[in-house]
Amino acid sequence: PSGVSDGRPASAWATESDAASLTVLQGGFRTWSAQGLPERAEAVRRAAQRLTADAANLLRGHADQALTRLGDRELPGPTGESNCLRLHARGVFAVLAQGALERDTAAAIGAALVAGNSVALVDAAAGSALRAAFVAAGVPTEAIELFDAQATGSVLRQPALAGVCVVAGAADFARQVLRVLADRDGAILPLVTGAEAQRADMLWRFCAEQTLTINTAAAGGNAELLAGAAMAAAEVNPA
Repeated sequence: PSGVSDGRPASAWATESDAASLTVLQGGFRTWSAQGLPERAEAVRRAAQRLTADAANLLRGHADQALTRLGDRELPGPTGESNCLRLHARGVFAVLAQGALERDTAAAIGAALVAGNSVALVDAAAGSALRAAFVAAGVPTEAIELFDAQATGSVLRQPALAGVCVVAGAADFARQVLRVLADRDGAILPLVTGAEAQRADMLWRFCAEQTLTINTAAAGGNAELLAGAAMAAAEVNPA
């Protein structure tokens, strides 16, 4: 059979008990996501100081670019209308780290956290050390929780799960995870690869998009629109 993180086929996940609870991480998500983006980026930067050079470089890149990559962005639109693209945290993000290097796991954790998510870290060789580094840097203890390989299927089936990052593993591991996610009720969750998690320009993959549109003319008047209307009226009815 195709191997998963603990050597069992994906079909074995379906028979596992639902012992892995994400309740603590849900509370941690609410606490952590309430922090401003600058505060989250600074915590990730502090965590980098406690890790190896390779991991630190990736985390600093995430922290440095998070403010511009994840900040609100004004979109073009017609006069009298304001459009803004917002990226906000999804919730509890599972980081599946079977066989991954410490730097790759750290990059995935940092990307998920700087976006405002909490992290269910599954089967990470250096999981305890990585969690300690982020907690010491200011991330709430309830925003990062460790799970062993046997909890993989249970974590993937939890209704509270909002996204998955597969950091490493056997060649078919991501496909197996995708099949499990496809069998879930509701919307199919995003699956982020380890390569994407390393890139600061892909931080948006850990977020949900929201577009805010405001009719500024109806909300008290748009100066540009009103000025244009006045000019048009003057041309039609010259003094």
